[in-house]
Amino acid sequence: MDKRGPLSSRRAAFTLVEVMVIIAVLAVVAVIALQVYRHYHVIQGP
Repeated sequence: MDKRGPLSSRRAAFTLVEVMVIIAVLAVVAVIALQVYRHYHVIQGP
């Protein structure tokens, strides 16, 4: 019997849904980082 489990037989590749979720998370992090940077830049001045 194979003891590796159901996920080990699956090929090691990202599905389209997984890639889209990663891109969405990165976009949210980028928006938050830009807002923090702009706020910091306004406080510190040019």
